[in-house]
Amino acid sequence: MSGTDFAIVMFLCFAIIPVVFLILSHISGWRRLARRYPSCDSTELARTRFGSIAIRSPWMRYNNCIRYTTDERCLHIRLIPPFGLFFHPPMSIPWERIELPESVRRPARVSWTPIQVDGVAIWLPGIVVADEISLRAGHGEPAGANFPDDNTPEVA
Repeated sequence: MSGTDFAIVMFLCFAIIPVVFLILSHISGWRRLARRYPSCDSTELARTRFGSIAIRSPWMRYNNCIRYTTDERCLHIRLIPPFGLFFHPPMSIPWERIELPESVRRPARVSWTPIQVDGVAIWLPGIVVADEISLRAGHGEPAGANFPDDNTPEVA
């Protein structure tokens, strides 16, 4: 392979990667969700984890390239660099917009937990939504976090 052939192959590889990410962002519904729920800052009590996500289908996975941040208001999702550079803006989905199936009582630490956001099916690791599931089930405070109550006055 000559130097010119190698340069052409490398150019095509680097040109194809953004096109694949663009197509994936549309097919998965990521861009639509990110437009509807643009990224916002997380609070001081936010918890950050890294892992995978599946959108629309369990087969359409973003494996080991997702950063989750959860706080009392939102589930913040973003692709880690350099993947986030290609047509996948970060998003912050308010918990009240996330539908959890009735069958989910106690999320497993490893297994996938299905959720729905505006009709888009999303599968997350159970630990990512564990605190929210605990709150919705009426078990009091989320496991491992003490989110402030909105009715509690701030202490100066």
